[in-house]
Amino acid sequence: MNLVSGGMFDKVFSILPPFVNRDIEKVRDGIEVVYSRRLRLLPIVGKLAAIIEQVTLLSKIHKESNVWLYNLTPLNAVLVKLLRWFKPSVKIFVIVLDFTPGDKRAERWLPTINSCDGRIILSTSDKFEMTNTICLPGVTPLERSNWPTIINPTKEFILSGQLSDKISLLSRLLPIFASHPDWILNITGIAPKMAVDYAEKHSNIKCHGKCPYDEFLNVLHRSSFLLSTRDPRMPENQCNFPSKIIEGLLHNRIIISTIDYTQLNPIKYLKIDASNLEHDLVNVVNMPKNALLEYANQAMLTDQMFNARRWAYEIGNIERESFKHVINKEI
Repeated sequence: MNLVSGGMFDKVFSILPPFVNRDIEKVRDGIEVVYSRRLRLLPIVGKLAAIIEQVTLLSKIHKESNVWLYNLTPLNAVLVKLLRWFKPSVKIFVIVLDFTPGDKRAERWLPTINSCDGRIILSTSDKFEMTNTICLPGVTPLERSNWPTIINPTKEFILSGQLSDKISLLSRLLPIFASHPDWILNITGIAPKMAVDYAEKHSNIKCHGKCPYDEFLNVLHRSSFLLSTRDPRMPENQCNFPSKIIEGLLHNRIIISTIDYTQLNPIKYLKIDASNLEHDLVNVVNMPKNALLEYANQAMLTDQMFNARRWAYEIGNIERESFKHVINKEI
Protein backbone atom coordinates (compact mmCIF):
# COMPACT_ATOMS: atom_id res chain seq x y z
CA MET A 1 0.00 0.00 0.00
CA ASN A 2 2.94 2.37 0.49
CA LEU A 3 3.60 2.12 -3.25
CA VAL A 4 -0.01 2.80 -4.16
CA SER A 5 -0.37 5.73 -1.75
CA GLY A 6 2.88 7.16 -3.14
CA GLY A 7 0.93 8.10 -6.29
CA MET A 8 3.54 6.82 -8.74
CA PHE A 9 1.08 4.80 -10.83
CA ASP A 10 -1.69 6.23 -13.04
CA LYS A 11 -3.93 3.22 -12.44
CA VAL A 12 -3.77 0.28 -10.03
CA PHE A 13 -5.61 -2.99 -10.71
CA SER A 14 -5.98 -6.11 -8.60
CA ILE A 15 -7.12 -9.66 -9.39
CA LEU A 16 -8.11 -11.72 -6.37
CA PRO A 17 -7.36 -15.41 -5.71
CA PRO A 18 -9.96 -17.83 -7.17
CA PHE A 19 -11.36 -18.81 -3.77
CA VAL A 20 -12.68 -15.28 -3.15
CA ASN A 21 -16.36 -15.25 -4.14
CA ARG A 22 -18.06 -12.77 -1.84
CA ASP A 23 -19.30 -9.26 -2.48
CA ILE A 24 -16.45 -6.77 -2.43
CA GLU A 25 -15.88 -3.11 -3.19
CA LYS A 26 -14.80 -2.74 -6.81
CA VAL A 27 -12.68 0.35 -6.04
CA ARG A 28 -10.96 0.80 -2.70
CA ASP A 29 -7.94 2.84 -1.60
CA GLY A 30 -7.22 3.75 -5.21
CA ILE A 31 -7.22 0.11 -6.37
CA GLU A 32 -9.68 -1.11 -9.00
CA VAL A 33 -10.51 -4.77 -8.47
CA VAL A 34 -11.11 -6.72 -11.69
CA TYR A 35 -13.62 -9.17 -10.30
CA SER A 36 -16.79 -11.06 -11.21
CA ARG A 37 -18.52 -12.71 -8.25
CA ARG A 38 -21.15 -14.25 -10.54
CA LEU A 39 -18.41 -15.92 -12.58
CA ARG A 40 -16.61 -17.21 -9.50
CA LEU A 41 -19.74 -18.86 -8.11
CA LEU A 42 -20.08 -21.17 -11.14
CA PRO A 43 -18.85 -24.68 -10.14
CA ILE A 44 -16.41 -25.28 -13.00
CA VAL A 45 -15.79 -21.81 -14.42
CA GLY A 46 -15.05 -20.42 -10.95
CA LYS A 47 -11.60 -22.01 -10.95
CA LEU A 48 -10.83 -20.23 -14.21
CA ALA A 49 -12.23 -16.89 -13.08
CA ALA A 50 -8.81 -15.31 -12.52
CA ILE A 51 -7.81 -16.20 -16.10
CA ILE A 52 -10.98 -14.71 -17.56
CA GLU A 53 -10.50 -11.62 -15.42
CA GLN A 54 -6.98 -11.22 -16.81
CA VAL A 55 -8.52 -11.18 -20.29
CA THR A 56 -10.83 -8.42 -19.07
CA LEU A 57 -7.88 -6.50 -17.65
CA LEU A 58 -6.14 -6.65 -21.05
CA SER A 59 -8.80 -4.32 -22.46
CA LYS A 60 -8.13 -1.77 -19.73
CA ILE A 61 -4.42 -1.43 -20.57
CA HIS A 62 -3.64 1.02 -23.34
CA LYS A 63 -1.00 0.44 -25.99
CA GLU A 64 2.50 1.77 -25.21
CA SER A 65 1.78 1.68 -21.47
CA ASN A 66 4.30 0.72 -18.80
CA VAL A 67 2.84 -2.12 -16.73
CA TRP A 68 4.32 -3.02 -13.34
CA LEU A 69 3.49 -6.42 -11.84
CA TYR A 70 3.46 -6.86 -8.07
CA ASN A 71 5.11 -10.27 -8.09
CA LEU A 72 4.61 -12.77 -10.91
CA THR A 73 1.94 -15.34 -10.09
CA PRO A 74 -0.90 -17.26 -11.78
CA LEU A 75 -3.01 -14.14 -11.13
CA ASN A 76 -1.08 -12.13 -13.72
CA ALA A 77 1.00 -14.59 -15.79
CA VAL A 78 -1.71 -15.00 -18.43
CA LEU A 79 -1.92 -11.22 -18.70
CA VAL A 80 1.80 -11.13 -19.53
CA LYS A 81 1.28 -13.55 -22.42
CA LEU A 82 -1.77 -11.64 -23.66
CA LEU A 83 0.09 -8.33 -23.61
CA ARG A 84 2.98 -9.80 -25.58
CA TRP A 85 0.66 -11.31 -28.17
CA PHE A 86 -1.88 -8.52 -28.62
CA LYS A 87 -0.20 -5.35 -27.31
CA PRO A 88 3.54 -5.77 -27.91
CA SER A 89 4.11 -2.02 -27.51
CA VAL A 90 3.37 -2.38 -23.78
CA LYS A 91 6.47 -2.64 -21.61
CA ILE A 92 6.28 -5.11 -18.72
CA PHE A 93 8.17 -4.71 -15.45
CA VAL A 94 8.05 -6.79 -12.29
CA ILE A 95 8.62 -6.27 -8.57
CA VAL A 96 9.88 -9.65 -7.33
CA LEU A 97 8.67 -10.14 -3.76
CA ASP A 98 9.13 -13.81 -2.98
CA PHE A 99 11.24 -16.32 -4.83
CA THR A 100 12.43 -19.67 -3.48
CA PRO A 101 15.34 -21.21 -5.39
CA GLY A 102 14.75 -24.87 -6.17
CA ASP A 103 10.98 -24.62 -5.70
CA LYS A 104 9.36 -25.75 -8.96
CA ARG A 105 6.39 -23.45 -8.42
CA ALA A 106 8.75 -20.48 -8.18
CA GLU A 107 11.29 -21.56 -10.78
CA ARG A 108 8.58 -21.87 -13.45
CA TRP A 109 8.20 -18.07 -13.42
CA LEU A 110 11.93 -17.29 -13.58
CA PRO A 111 12.22 -17.14 -17.40
CA THR A 112 9.27 -14.72 -17.52
CA ILE A 113 10.73 -12.60 -14.71
CA ASN A 114 14.06 -12.39 -16.52
CA SER A 115 12.43 -11.58 -19.87
CA CYS A 116 10.64 -8.52 -18.50
CA ASP A 117 11.81 -5.05 -19.55
CA GLY A 118 13.07 -4.34 -16.03
CA ARG A 119 12.87 -5.53 -12.45
CA ILE A 120 12.96 -4.43 -8.84
CA ILE A 121 14.20 -7.20 -6.55
CA LEU A 122 14.32 -7.32 -2.75
CA SER A 123 17.67 -9.07 -2.43
CA THR A 124 20.67 -9.76 -4.60
CA SER A 125 20.71 -13.13 -6.35
CA ASP A 126 22.43 -14.47 -9.43
CA LYS A 127 19.11 -16.09 -10.38
CA PHE A 128 17.84 -12.79 -11.76
CA GLU A 129 18.79 -10.94 -14.93
CA MET A 130 20.59 -7.85 -13.63
CA THR A 131 20.25 -5.69 -16.75
CA ASN A 132 17.89 -2.81 -15.91
CA THR A 133 17.40 -4.22 -12.41
CA ILE A 134 17.72 -2.55 -9.03
CA CYS A 135 17.57 -3.98 -5.52
CA LEU A 136 15.24 -2.15 -3.12
CA PRO A 137 14.41 -4.30 -0.08
CA GLY A 138 11.35 -2.36 1.01
CA VAL A 139 9.32 0.82 0.84
CA THR A 140 8.50 3.26 3.63
CA PRO A 141 5.41 5.50 3.76
CA LEU A 142 5.52 8.78 1.86
CA GLU A 143 4.67 10.70 5.03
CA ARG A 144 7.18 10.08 7.81
CA SER A 145 6.29 10.01 11.52
CA ASN A 146 8.68 10.86 14.33
CA TRP A 147 8.80 7.54 16.13
CA PRO A 148 10.43 7.25 19.58
CA THR A 149 14.22 7.08 19.63
CA ILE A 150 16.33 4.83 21.85
CA ILE A 151 18.31 6.69 24.52
CA ASN A 152 19.15 3.90 26.95
CA PRO A 153 19.03 0.43 25.36
CA THR A 154 17.32 -2.19 27.51
CA LYS A 155 17.46 -5.98 27.40
CA GLU A 156 14.05 -6.16 25.76
CA PHE A 157 13.57 -7.85 22.38
CA ILE A 158 10.70 -8.30 19.93
CA LEU A 159 10.10 -11.16 17.50
CA SER A 160 7.09 -10.68 15.26
CA GLY A 161 5.37 -11.82 12.09
CA GLN A 162 5.77 -15.34 10.71
CA LEU A 163 6.89 -17.60 13.55
CA SER A 164 7.66 -20.88 11.79
CA ASP A 165 11.05 -22.22 12.82
CA LYS A 166 12.77 -21.68 9.47
CA ILE A 167 11.66 -18.03 9.58
CA SER A 168 12.21 -17.29 13.27
CA LEU A 169 14.42 -20.05 14.82
CA LEU A 170 11.95 -19.81 17.69
CA SER A 171 12.69 -23.30 19.03
CA ARG A 172 16.30 -22.20 19.60
CA LEU A 173 15.47 -18.76 20.96
CA LEU A 174 12.99 -19.87 23.63
CA PRO A 175 15.44 -21.93 25.76
CA ILE A 176 18.01 -19.14 25.47
CA PHE A 177 15.64 -16.54 26.89
CA ALA A 178 14.42 -19.02 29.48
CA SER A 179 18.00 -19.26 30.76
CA HIS A 180 18.39 -15.45 30.88
CA PRO A 181 15.49 -14.23 33.03
CA ASP A 182 16.74 -10.62 32.92
CA TRP A 183 16.15 -10.54 29.14
CA ILE A 184 12.58 -9.95 27.91
CA LEU A 185 11.30 -11.58 24.72
CA ASN A 186 8.09 -10.14 23.26
CA ILE A 187 6.44 -12.38 20.65
CA THR A 188 3.70 -10.93 18.45
CA GLY A 189 1.76 -12.91 15.87
CA ILE A 190 0.23 -16.37 16.03
CA ALA A 191 2.61 -18.15 18.38
CA PRO A 192 2.99 -21.95 18.30
CA LYS A 193 2.04 -23.96 21.38
CA MET A 194 5.69 -24.34 22.32
CA ALA A 195 6.02 -20.56 22.73
CA VAL A 196 2.81 -20.34 24.76
CA ASP A 197 4.07 -23.10 27.05
CA TYR A 198 7.37 -21.29 27.60
CA ALA A 199 5.52 -18.04 28.31
CA GLU A 200 3.45 -19.78 31.00
CA LYS A 201 6.60 -20.97 32.77
CA HIS A 202 8.87 -17.95 32.24
CA SER A 203 7.63 -14.45 33.01
CA ASN A 204 10.25 -12.83 30.77
CA ILE A 205 8.78 -14.52 27.66
CA LYS A 206 5.56 -12.80 26.61
CA CYS A 207 3.20 -14.01 23.86
CA HIS A 208 1.05 -11.06 22.81
CA GLY A 209 -0.74 -12.89 20.01
CA LYS A 210 -2.03 -11.22 16.86
CA CYS A 211 -2.62 -7.80 18.35
CA PRO A 212 -4.07 -4.55 16.96
CA TYR A 213 -1.49 -2.30 15.33
CA ASP A 214 -1.54 0.30 18.11
CA GLU A 215 -0.84 -2.43 20.64
CA PHE A 216 1.92 -3.84 18.44
CA LEU A 217 3.55 -0.39 18.29
CA ASN A 218 3.51 -0.17 22.07
CA VAL A 219 5.36 -3.48 22.28
CA LEU A 220 7.74 -2.50 19.48
CA HIS A 221 8.63 0.85 21.04
CA ARG A 222 9.48 -0.59 24.42
CA SER A 223 11.72 -3.23 22.80
CA SER A 224 15.22 -1.96 22.03
CA PHE A 225 16.03 -4.91 19.76
CA LEU A 226 14.12 -6.38 16.82
CA LEU A 227 15.09 -9.98 16.07
CA SER A 228 15.28 -11.18 12.48
CA THR A 229 16.48 -14.72 13.13
CA ARG A 230 15.93 -16.50 9.83
CA ASP A 231 17.62 -19.81 9.11
CA PRO A 232 20.23 -18.86 6.46
CA ARG A 233 20.33 -22.47 5.20
CA MET A 234 16.72 -22.41 4.03
CA PRO A 235 16.25 -21.59 0.31
CA GLU A 236 13.19 -19.38 0.95
CA ASN A 237 15.38 -16.99 2.97
CA GLN A 238 17.89 -16.41 0.17
CA CYS A 239 15.94 -14.35 -2.38
CA ASN A 240 13.62 -12.23 -0.27
CA PHE A 241 13.85 -9.65 2.49
CA PRO A 242 12.04 -9.45 5.85
CA SER A 243 9.71 -6.44 5.79
CA LYS A 244 9.92 -6.32 9.59
CA ILE A 245 13.53 -5.14 9.31
CA ILE A 246 12.50 -2.00 7.41
CA GLU A 247 9.66 -1.45 9.88
CA GLY A 248 12.01 -1.84 12.84
CA LEU A 249 14.56 0.54 11.35
CA LEU A 250 11.88 3.10 10.60
CA HIS A 251 10.87 2.91 14.27
CA ASN A 252 14.49 3.41 15.39
CA ARG A 253 14.94 -0.13 16.76
CA ILE A 254 18.28 -1.99 16.80
CA ILE A 255 18.16 -4.83 14.27
CA ILE A 256 19.70 -8.22 15.05
CA SER A 257 19.93 -10.45 11.97
CA THR A 258 21.24 -13.94 11.22
CA ILE A 259 21.64 -13.07 7.52
CA ASP A 260 23.90 -10.55 5.79
CA TYR A 261 21.90 -7.99 3.81
CA THR A 262 24.28 -5.98 1.67
CA GLN A 263 21.33 -4.07 0.21
CA LEU A 264 20.97 -2.24 3.55
CA ASN A 265 24.40 -0.60 3.31
CA PRO A 266 25.17 1.95 4.83
CA ILE A 267 22.49 1.21 7.45
CA LYS A 268 24.01 -0.57 10.45
CA TYR A 269 22.64 -3.74 12.00
CA LEU A 270 24.02 -6.45 14.29
CA LYS A 271 24.85 -9.68 12.49
CA ILE A 272 24.84 -12.83 14.62
CA ASP A 273 25.59 -16.47 13.82
CA ALA A 274 22.48 -18.66 13.56
CA SER A 275 24.46 -21.65 14.82
CA ASN A 276 25.82 -19.72 17.81
CA LEU A 277 22.81 -17.72 18.91
CA GLU A 278 23.27 -17.63 22.68
CA HIS A 279 26.96 -16.72 22.55
CA ASP A 280 26.33 -13.87 20.10
CA LEU A 281 23.25 -12.56 21.92
CA VAL A 282 25.21 -12.45 25.18
CA ASN A 283 27.85 -10.39 23.37
CA VAL A 284 25.18 -8.00 22.10
CA VAL A 285 23.59 -7.51 25.50
CA ASN A 286 27.01 -6.82 27.02
CA MET A 287 28.02 -4.21 24.45
CA PRO A 288 28.68 -0.71 25.86
CA LYS A 289 25.78 1.70 25.55
CA ASN A 290 27.59 4.01 23.12
CA ALA A 291 28.47 1.07 20.88
CA LEU A 292 24.84 -0.13 20.80
CA LEU A 293 23.52 3.34 20.01
CA GLU A 294 25.50 3.29 16.75
CA TYR A 295 22.93 0.72 15.55
CA ALA A 296 19.88 2.61 16.82
CA ASN A 297 17.86 5.61 15.61
CA GLN A 298 18.37 5.18 11.87
CA ALA A 299 14.85 6.15 10.82
CA MET A 300 15.91 9.18 8.79
CA LEU A 301 18.51 7.25 6.79
CA THR A 302 16.07 4.37 6.23
CA ASP A 303 13.42 6.77 4.99
CA GLN A 304 15.85 8.48 2.63
CA MET A 305 16.91 5.14 1.14
CA PHE A 306 13.53 3.46 0.76
CA ASN A 307 10.68 5.97 0.76
CA ALA A 308 8.07 6.14 -2.00
CA ARG A 309 9.86 9.06 -3.67
CA ARG A 310 12.99 6.93 -4.07
CA TRP A 311 10.88 4.13 -5.53
CA ALA A 312 9.21 6.54 -7.95
CA TYR A 313 12.63 7.82 -9.02
CA GLU A 314 14.01 4.32 -9.61
CA ILE A 315 10.85 3.17 -11.41
CA GLY A 316 11.21 6.16 -13.73
CA ASN A 317 14.88 5.29 -14.34
CA ILE A 318 14.04 1.68 -15.19
CA GLU A 319 11.29 2.74 -17.58
CA ARG A 320 13.58 5.26 -19.33
CA GLU A 321 16.38 2.69 -19.57
CA SER A 322 14.04 0.19 -21.23
CA PHE A 323 13.17 2.85 -23.80
CA LYS A 324 16.89 3.36 -24.52
CA HIS A 325 17.26 -0.38 -25.15
CA VAL A 326 14.49 -0.23 -27.75
CA ILE A 327 16.15 2.73 -29.49
CA ASN A 328 19.52 0.93 -29.53
CA LYS A 329 17.96 -2.20 -31.03
CA GLU A 330 16.32 -0.16 -33.78
CA ILE A 331 19.62 1.57 -34.56
